[in-house]
Amino acid sequence: MLIILFGQPGAGKNFAGRIFAEDFGFTFYDADDDLPPEMRAAIQHKQIATDAMRAAHLVNIIARVAQLQALTSDIVVSGGFFKEKQRRAFVEAYPDARFVLVETALEIRRQRLRHRQHHLADLDYAEKIFAQFEPPQLTHAVLENDAGRAELKTQITQLLHA
Repeated sequence: MLIILFGQPGAGKNFAGRIFAEDFGFTFYDADDDLPPEMRAAIQHKQIATDAMRAAHLVNIIARVAQLQALTSDIVVSGGFFKEKQRRAFVEAYPDARFVLVETALEIRRQRLRHRQHHLADLDYAEKIFAQFEPPQLTHAVLENDAGRAELKTQITQLLHA
């Protein structure tokens, strides 16, 4: 099974991904690990990524998933996937992928981002890109990440058994 966690900065995509890994045996892959250098530099300078940067990142993600699928069958990917075009291109490469939007109230996301350390997307950058997120049109599930680990684990259990 291939699960794609996507959503806004601070929503808890990596947090949810670690629950998939620790509690359900998935291999967790943070797509930010394969940001192209140009995109990483743009984020560090608080610049909005271009479509070309996103496209290069998507190529990296698709290639990494192929490598992981050669090793394991249950993979969870965490990434912004801000644009519907990216999501659809990923589904073209992996038609069986299940997209899951991780949502969190705006003020909770802001609070998390204020306390974030050692991460590219801090609150200042996130505030610039919040409006860039396109609401998903493709079929997807939703995880509400406002109430903590136990509640999120319950939702993941329901998702996996749906």
